[in-house]
Amino acid sequence: MNTKTVTPEKEELETLTPKKKPQVIKRPVIEEGPDSDVAISEIELNDELTRIDFFYISSRIYINGGWIQMHPSCYIRPHGTDLKLQMIKAEGIPIAPTKYHFQCQGQAHSYTLYFPALPKGTTMIDVIERDGNFPDDFNFFSVSVRENLPIEIRFISEN
Repeated sequence: MNTKTVTPEKEELETLTPKKKPQVIKRPVIEEGPDSDVAISEIELNDELTRIDFFYISSRIYINGGWIQMHPSCYIRPHGTDLKLQMIKAEGIPIAPTKYHFQCQGQAHSYTLYFPALPKGTTMIDVIERDGNFPDDFNFFSVSVRENLPIEIRFISEN
């Protein structure tokens, strides 16, 4: 009886091997952020990409809630370095000059930005919409990619 052993190619093995589970940071600790109604809700880190999810509440200043957009030069950098990792892709928010117009005040909107993977050992990042000190930009400084904000749990007594 002839038996033949088939050995999969290296590429086939890589597709069968489970990839390393991404690191997910929900509600990351942020030392400094914009004075607006935008927050980072989640960061996902893996060997290929850095994904950052944002949550925005439209302004109560404008009758229709105003608009948002992302500057095309948006980047992240490991905090305290000059390394700029340019935005690769945006979902749920247009790239300037195109704008997303809200329908009303207080409207919730989520969007996601994708960047290259962070260097190993990075513990904090800055998320920069664009360089300069523009008051309407979504710039965040000293964002932890290692810690989650504690979740507050309240117990309500029925007495």
